[in-house]
Amino acid sequence: MKNRIFECAFCVVAFAVLLWFLLLNFGAAHMPDEIPQVSQWRNFFFRGIFAVFAVAMLLFVRPKVAIDVLLWCICTAATVEAVLGLMQLYGFRFSYHNMFRLTGSFYNPGPLGGYIAMALPVVLYLFIKTSQIYRRKILLIRPIIYLITIRYCVLLAMISVMLVVLPSTMSRTGWIAAVVSSVYVCWCSTDFFKKVLCRFNKRVFISLSIILLSICAVGVWKLKSESAFGRVFLWKISAMAVTDSPWVGNNNFSTAYANAQERYFQSQIHQHGINNLGHEEDVAAILDYAFNEYFNFAIEHGLPLFLIVVALIVVICVFGHRRLRYGLCGAVISFAVFAFASYPAHIPAFVAMLLLTLIGCVWVKKRQKMAFKIVFCLLAVVVSVAMFSRFNFYSQRVDFMRQWDKMRFMYTSKIYAKAADSYSKIYDGMRWNDRFLYEYGHSLFKIKKYVHAEYALCESAKISGDPMILNILGECAQARGNYQSAEDYYLRSVYRLPNRLYPHYLLYLLYSDPEWADTHKQQRLSEYQIITTKPLKTESSATDEMRRNVIELENTLNNNEL
Repeated sequence: MKNRIFECAFCVVAFAVLLWFLLLNFGAAHMPDEIPQVSQWRNFFFRGIFAVFAVAMLLFVRPKVAIDVLLWCICTAATVEAVLGLMQLYGFRFSYHNMFRLTGSFYNPGPLGGYIAMALPVVLYLFIKTSQIYRRKILLIRPIIYLITIRYCVLLAMISVMLVVLPSTMSRTGWIAAVVSSVYVCWCSTDFFKKVLCRFNKRVFISLSIILLSICAVGVWKLKSESAFGRVFLWKISAMAVTDSPWVGNNNFSTAYANAQERYFQSQIHQHGINNLGHEEDVAAILDYAFNEYFNFAIEHGLPLFLIVVALIVVICVFGHRRLRYGLCGAVISFAVFAFASYPAHIPAFVAMLLLTLIGCVWVKKRQKMAFKIVFCLLAVVVSVAMFSRFNFYSQRVDFMRQWDKMRFMYTSKIYAKAADSYSKIYDGMRWNDRFLYEYGHSLFKIKKYVHAEYALCESAKISGDPMILNILGECAQARGNYQSAEDYYLRSVYRLPNRLYPHYLLYLLYSDPEWADTHKQQRLSEYQIITTKPLKTESSATDEMRRNVIELENTLNNNEL
């Protein structure tokens, strides 16, 4: 009796701590800047310290009960997110993005769809198992029947809420992940599909399945065809970026991707011309993620480490499958599918859920001896110390970012001298942040400290592929009289994002400079033609102003020549 009481107490405490760990977004800021992103990772490592000990506590309960605690934690966390999304959908809560009605505790609905899709196979697995027990209730005593009935109703409510919210997220990858993982769970946990295959001709069944899947694939593509084409182009350039450093990686995705895209469009422009790049020019962008974790990891860490990590996860999933932990394996499969077209490994809440599912897949089947439990607890202490170290690391970053946030009004108000002076005080603590380095370099450029500006901007270019960095570097070089370097920077900016008009405008001003005007007249006229005739995806007052300035300057130059 005492053992059961202690077991219950351990389960309740572990459940509460692990649920707190999974709901990482709650209690953190939800604004579209970098402070909440860093603070969520700080949250991850802080709560992870307690989660490690909560997992260690589960060693002192029966393995089957420990697995149930992990399963119910995942289900409850996803249900909380789904309920929050449902409240946002009907206007009872505000969303965290003004363009979307529901986001859960995330910044946009895409991750919410993936998070629910990851938990759906777990809920479905528990529901199937509960249904199988419920059908055999004649063998159970009445109090257990009541408990099974309550559990059945709770799981049914969880599935219902998730199935209502998941389509509303408009996350196509989340839908696919949910379907694939749910089919896996149903196939392994029930004999429904096996009966269907026995009753129907296998060839006919496979043919109909292929036709249905093809129709669904076309529908999903047409739903957001522009976005889908953009993802395909993104993966195409990412594949090129992998080949740049396939063994050790590039450390930073954004820079590696930007360099690969720059080379690609340079070759396309030389072959077809600036105005004949087709649809690829419209969907091109410089992003922080590949929207494919496999490409992202391979670019940043190299193919050998990528293959090792993927193989390890596959082995763990196979291990879980052999131990009949289909719900947890389904969650891993869902994560793997969602990672093909999103960035779940960059979101702490997804990483937390993946870690718990992987732990559940390899969890022991029988009670272990005390020596094993002691060794595991010592390992938990080591892991918690490492997590505390990372917590301090991210805490320092958050502190520096809060200081920067208080200073940014000077930059946005164009008080560049004071902004540069204030930024210099936190420079050493913010060298990892590309946006800070850009603002610092731009402020130095505005107060004509070109050498210092170039240094800060070059540091920013190492961790960001933003073409605006190249534009400001070009302006610094031009101001110092280094026209050849300025031209090189402007041309790199053109190749990096051909759909931008601003680098062409800077090139025109460079070729109009009295020092270069005589020898670069043909290039000036070429840029004039591009600026005045190039079709843009989106027109704005800034592009109209650039065109007016170029026309006026060209007329002035022509009158002077006459």
